[in-house]
Amino acid sequence: MNWNDKGKQESCSCRKCFSCFRKSTAWAACYYTIGYEGKDIDAFLNELIQNNIQVLVDVRRNPFSLKFAFTKIKLQEYLEKRGIEYVHLGELGIEGEKRKGLETKEDYDALFREYEQELLPANQESLEKVIDFGKTKRIALLCFEAHAQDCHRGIIAKSLKARGIKVTRM
Repeated sequence: MNWNDKGKQESCSCRKCFSCFRKSTAWAACYYTIGYEGKDIDAFLNELIQNNIQVLVDVRRNPFSLKFAFTKIKLQEYLEKRGIEYVHLGELGIEGEKRKGLETKEDYDALFREYEQELLPANQESLEKVIDFGKTKRIALLCFEAHAQDCHRGIIAKSLKARGIKVTRM
């Protein structure tokens, strides 16, 4: 990373600094999932950096959180400062109304079944965007839950895996 005469960071292509290394082909394109449940923003960002994530794809319907640092605008600011692109694909999220009243594992299983059978097939264009991002960059699919199997992003990952794409949980 270089600094201009106004004290702002500028990209360079030296491949010696960490920023240039992250953008190089030294790290293969890859797909990950990540949740921020139980994490503070510093631990979350560190995990993205350690895994060389280049694009964070937010698959929450509404990118709002009671953890202020994880609201869309604030998260986007944090990521931008670290050279990570932020993309919100809210159409891949689940509406809040459908999440109300979920109490049992069966309730969640029914919701995820509906998501897999109806909502995801209806949003293939957005799923293709996810696939395209991952062809050239290291991406992470973001939602709240700590474990992908407890979240709709696990269904997205399952769909990617069915297409022969490897997806890793952070």
